[in-house]
Parts: sequence; structure tokens; C-alpha cells
Amino acid sequence: MYKNLEKLRQSWGHYDVPKFATEEEVVAFEQRTGLLIPDDLRAYFKTLNGNWWDAYLVEFYSLKQFITVKDEVGDRPRFEGIINTLSEHENCFVFADHSIKIFIYAIRLSKVKTDVNEIYIIYSDEEYKLVANSFDEYIGKYVNGIDNYI
Repeated sequence: MYKNLEKLRQSWGHYDVPKFATEEEVVAFEQRTGLLIPDDLRAYFKTLNGNWWDAYLVEFYSLKQFITVKDEVGDRPRFEGIINTLSEHENCFVFADHSIKIFIYAIRLSKVKTDVNEIYIIYSDEEYKLVANSFDEYIGKYVNGIDNYI
């Protein structure tokens, strides 16, 4: 298991565990989208698979909630322009949000296996920030305090 996932599990303490994603569900997602879920995110879906609001008011999504940035923001005026601002937005999937979508967290997936899957915080339709190059790196920052990843 990725060490930061175990730290995340410990930081959440007791929580209602959603149904873990199966390997078959992960593969079905990949086949449907034509994009690969990186190993660290795959491990997250298969061992934690989401959580309700935590102490930082962040909700981590399950595989069933994992949708594209465009589908997540829909026609919300605050975010609708992000599809014109964030390159390759169609490959970016939202895995968490802060305080009922004050901002959202997305990971860029790829059609080929890669060690770099950028993590972005999306603040508005034109403002976003690269905060990590992998899900595991992002979780490492998260478990060490909110100031490390906002």
C-alpha cells in the first residue's frame, strides 16, 4: 500500500467506509473512458474509495463520483470557462471538492501508463494551480496540513 494512503486512512480516523471499488469496476472505467487510472489512485479506490467531509471540509469522491471536470462543473457560472482555460480538460477528472465546491481537485489521466498525473486545484473558470504530479504526492501534502496543498 502507498504510505500516504495509510496516513490518509489514519487521519480520517473512524468514518463510514463506502463500498470499495473492485478491480473490475476500475477496469470498466478505463475501458469506458479510454484512459488509465494510475496505480496510486487505483489503490485509493480499492482501499478507501471516498469519504464524507473531513476536518478540512474536503470530500473525497468514490469511483462512482469520479467524473470529468466538464461534467462536474456543468454550467455553473463560476467554473464554466475552465474548459477553455485548462488544457486537455477532457482528461481531467474530479476526485474531491472543498466545502461544497468552493474549489475542486482534479487529476489528469492519460491513455498510456505514466508516472506523472498532474493534480490541480480549480478555483474558478480561469484560475487553477498545479499542486502535485501524482495522487500519492498530493495525499502526502494533504495529510501534512491544508496549508501544504491550497
